[in-house]
Parts: sequence; C-alpha cells; structure tokens
Amino acid sequence: MFEQEIAPFQDGFVILREYELATDPEKLVLHLFDKMNSPEGITELRASDKRFAKHRDKNNRFVAEFKGKLIATLTLVSEYWSKQGFHMYSVVTAKDYQGSGITSLLFDYACQWASAQGKSIIIVDTYEDNLPAQKYFKKIGFKRIGIIPNAIENSKNEKVGQIFYYLHINLKN
Repeated sequence: MFEQEIAPFQDGFVILREYELATDPEKLVLHLFDKMNSPEGITELRASDKRFAKHRDKNNRFVAEFKGKLIATLTLVSEYWSKQGFHMYSVVTAKDYQGSGITSLLFDYACQWASAQGKSIIIVDTYEDNLPAQKYFKKIGFKRIGIIPNAIENSKNEKVGQIFYYLHINLKN
C-alpha cells in the first residue's frame, strides 16, 4: 500500500490515501453520491464495489478524507493497451467541496502513486457535453487526443461524443 499523505486543507487537514474496500463503501454512499442515497442507488454502488473488488489488480481507487468524510475519489485503471500509464475514471467530488482544490490535491497524489509504479501517462475521457470536466482537464495540463462522435449516452440518454485526453507525468527517481 502506498503511503497516505496528510495535507493542509481549509480549516484542517485532508488525508489522501488509497481506497479501503472493507471500510470505505458506506462513506462513499453517504458523502459522495447524492443520487446514491436511495435503496436503488445503494444497490448500484454495491454492484460497482463488487466489480471493483473483482478487478482490484487493475483498479486503483484513491480518496480524500476530511473530518472523517470522503469528499473526493478517483480511480486509475491499468489498461491492456497502455503499459506506460493508467486510464483515470470516476473522478467525483462532493458538491460542498467542488471548486475547493481538493480534486487537484487528490489528482496530484494519484500521479505520485502512478509515477512510483513507473508509469508516465494518464489518460482520461469525458462526455462531449461535460464542459466542466473538459475545462478542468485542460486546466491541470491534459492535452486533447481526439473524439469519437456519438459514442456514449449522457445522463439525458442522448448520444454524445466521447473526448479523450492525455497527460505526461514526471517519473520519480
């Protein structure tokens, strides 16, 4: 397990660490996924955790914990097509902390972890109509690779393009 990091944040400290499958799911339900606060949503999250556990050798989930609550998460997946890096999925920040800088802190921590694994590239994709995500990825240095038109359905069940970005990270010696 990669060493956790404690960083100053707002009026206290945030713990940046790897996700703990045995203890963290309840915290994710309660504090991250507003839409998950229903019996159907909890079932959906449990199914997601089972898929995550099944592929734990490829999935690496990271969380930011503040005052006992998980306020942000992201997952790096080792893809078969890229031995040089990871694909980043499920970047989620609790509503009360969006725009606070916590996602950047967690992303930097995940990049340190990836670098320690000898990887040099992070790839991410998003919906064509997800302008906040596109803006954020560009802000932190991602470069757009391309778009697959009408590739995925958004939350309104509309077919939209899937945009891909990459970022070279610095390897630690």
